[in-house]
Amino acid sequence: MAKRLLDHVGWHGVAMVEFKLDERNNKPVLLEVNPRFWGSVYQAIAAGVDFPYLLYEMAVNGMFDRFSTIKSVLKPGFLFKDFLALSSNLIKSNGRFETLKEFFKFYEKELYYDTLSTEDIVPGIMFSYQAIKELIKR
Repeated sequence: MAKRLLDHVGWHGVAMVEFKLDERNNKPVLLEVNPRFWGSVYQAIAAGVDFPYLLYEMAVNGMFDRFSTIKSVLKPGFLFKDFLALSSNLIKSNGRFETLKEFFKFYEKELYYDTLSTEDIVPGIMFSYQAIKELIKR
């Protein structure tokens, strides 16, 4: 459906097209079209599919080697939102040990946090600040 829509308007390039399933009739409903890479693009890069580089290859060389470098399927995590959820769940939960055990699985093989990177620490700092601010509000 996204390709048909983009073809219809003559779009050539990157776009994020988002749908939501209408549970009343089980049909997708168009939410938005953004002519840019999606926010989670770095998860694909970490898994071995570098979409920005592939776009560059397509622009410069006309084509690219199709996704031959996929490393693995990742389990995305968002540590700071997870931490806020943990604080709420600990207050409400009777199974506190199980809640903590699940939360502290930081080192699962495919677990990936795109806001924590030694290559770019600013997002991690900003999300930490926001999480602390949110905890103080609560």
